[in-house]
Amino acid sequence: MSSYLAFDDFAQYAVGTAATVAFGNFQGGHVNGNEGSFKHEEGGSGQDDIIWDMSKPTAAVQTVYKGETLLINCQRSTWNGMPPQVALWGGIISTATLAALMATAYVNKCKIACGGVGEAVKVDYDFIGLGVARNVVTAGQVATATPTAPFSWQAGAVTIGAAGLICQSFEVNVDNGMTHDSSLDAAAANSQRLAEEIDLGSEKISGSFDVRIPPELDFTLDTPTLPINASIVIGNGYTTRTLTMTGLYVKPFETPLLAGDAKHSFKLDWETKYNPLRSQAGAALSIA
Repeated sequence: MSSYLAFDDFAQYAVGTAATVAFGNFQGGHVNGNEGSFKHEEGGSGQDDIIWDMSKPTAAVQTVYKGETLLINCQRSTWNGMPPQVALWGGIISTATLAALMATAYVNKCKIACGGVGEAVKVDYDFIGLGVARNVVTAGQVATATPTAPFSWQAGAVTIGAAGLICQSFEVNVDNGMTHDSSLDAAAANSQRLAEEIDLGSEKISGSFDVRIPPELDFTLDTPTLPINASIVIGNGYTTRTLTMTGLYVKPFETPLLAGDAKHSFKLDWETKYNPLRSQAGAALSIA
């Protein structure tokens, strides 16, 4: 009897031509993903045919954040440009056929979050790519442990507007809006279903704050209260990263009624204008 264990898993990345770096503490995800499905073409007399869709290479990695530079490379540098190209390796070391390399990939979605007091800061990445190669385990792609301290709840600060609102948790989402596309043109054998290109869509920045003190926002006005700004500093006691957000439109929130000794908490869901680097309102997310 044999089985595959998480001890043999590895996940690494490289930004552009930089050296390969291991994710400090990955907790899930997938490599060698393929969103290409198939559909049935059912006919009379009980007949049925299977037609396969476009092959759409994807990958995902969920991490406890330890300062990886991939985070500061998850966004576009210009409103109509792609984020930095990355290469992604991952899989099971002991079985080469279950290891994969996505050599041309981009971070399509990224979530930065801390669930509350006593929690780690976690960063989840969704990748989109063009092609996946298997059998790519080499001496350089091995399971790697890192002693770098994790980023955690107590080593930072959250400021919303001009004040601290006793923030209990936060989430920031980057969506680069990229999708696969193909055509009916001729293609090489065993590549005919593979996506030919990645198209760029609108960039969308959104998130939420869970706070004990709500900001003074009036949603009943003809033009509700102007967008607010926010800053999140995350750290591990040795180094920090700062997320600076401007032009946040907060959605109307409820004032809950509670019982007993429960504590009030207000969920502030927010978005910026789409394509914030293009926005005349100056909406933006900066990660440094």
